Amino acid sequence: WFEMRRVAEYLRHAPGLLLLGVSRPTGRWPRKGGRGHEAEWPEHFARHALREAGLPRIRLTRAYLRACLEGVVLPHVAAQRAYHEVKAARLERVHHRLDRLAGASFLLAVISVLAYLLLKFAGLAGVAPTDWASDLSPLFTFFGVAFPTLGANIAGVRYFGDFERFGAISRAAAERLGEVETRIGLLLSGTDTALSYEAAAELLHAVDDAVVGEIESWQAVFGAKHLALPA
Repeated sequence: WFEMRRVAEYLRHAPGLLLLGVSRPTGRWPRKGGRGHEAEWPEHFARHALREAGLPRIRLTRAYLRACLEGVVLPHVAAQRAYHEVKAARLERVHHRLDRLAGASFLLAVISVLAYLLLKFAGLAGVAPTDWASDLSPLFTFFGVAFPTLGANIAGVRYFGDFERFGAISRAAAERLGEVETRIGLLLSGTDTALSYEAAAELLHAVDDAVVGEIESWQAVFGAKHLALPA
């Protein structure tokens, strides 16, 4: 799934790259184990898929550059920026809710134990019937086991899900894409003389860097997690 996700992310912003003939240098593609190692199949597939599509047969004019930026690149960047902003907010909200829920479960466990002890002492002091504690003992035992177990499971989901870190990754990606979106808007609103292939290609490389950086970040987080069933 992770590898297919990488391929999909690489190809998602490919139309803008292909329309302007912009490509990521071979040496700058993510590699397993860092530089000097062979690329994994998602990067190999995406790179050769883009290469197979080839360059468009067009005349490169300022009108063409404007059409590409306005019709393809800018909508894509704006949509991805909005997506990452919503995703970051949602992941941060999930993280805090799970944190509060786990804390509440452990607090309820402590309260249930204290309630049983108070009931026991009340029976010994003659304030309450002595059989109340013995009759309710199975219920308090259940609460004493269920609440910590539930809290531990929720805390485990929060820890291994790492929602806060993934939210931070999306937040950083949204900021980078937002900066590129602003730069595209400034370029399109400026004079035609400022709209050059070099300026447009630089923006496409910035989009590509933001996308690949986001992929590398969440891939690094997933790669550091080794889940295994106990023997």
